Amino acid sequence: MPIPESQLETWSHQGSVKQSSATYATVKGALEAPDASYANQSHTRFLQGSYGNDTNIFADSDVDVVMRLDSAFYHDLEDLADDEKHAFKSNFSDASYNHADFKKDVTAQLRKAFGDAVKPGGKAIFVAGNGSRRDADVLVAAQYRKYHSFKSMADQNYVEGICFWNAEGTLPFLNNFPHGHYQHDLCEAL
Repeated sequence: MPIPESQLETWSHQGSVKQSSATYATVKGALEAPDASYANQSHTRFLQGSYGNDTNIFADSDVDVVMRLDSAFYHDLEDLADDEKHAFKSNFSDASYNHADFKKDVTAQLRKAFGDAVKPGGKAIFVAGNGSRRDADVLVAAQYRKYHSFKSMADQNYVEGICFWNAEGTLPFLNNFPHGHYQHDLCEAL
């Protein structure tokens, strides 16, 4: 069955840029509030998905936002020699604030701003849209590093990505490396 020309026309035009921009600004404002409980933690916020890539289509896209914890990171040391693993472990200690803490705090901050419109899901926190705002998904992630070498703090080589956990909080859900597309099953917290 052929696709109707009207559907192809709809797909070929970018979705509501104005409304998605307003949605991002509203969600960003809530996430970056100075009174957020994680405000003193290093974190990065960025767009992901179709709006972040300018590939959204009319009436078919929500706004995807990533909140990445940077003050702690998770790692893969599989490629390191034993002496490099030892050097790594003598330079870092366990973080006192981790992904689970960050996810709990980001969820609370979103609920403070959007109330019942906030619904935590399996991967992301859903924020239902309203008349002036599109739906949004907020993925709470942490920095992830796949190490290739570690001689010292001044001499280390790793690929940086993100990782996050499923709704149960028991297993790493994904390690996403924008430059390399590695996927591993293990995140270890620092």
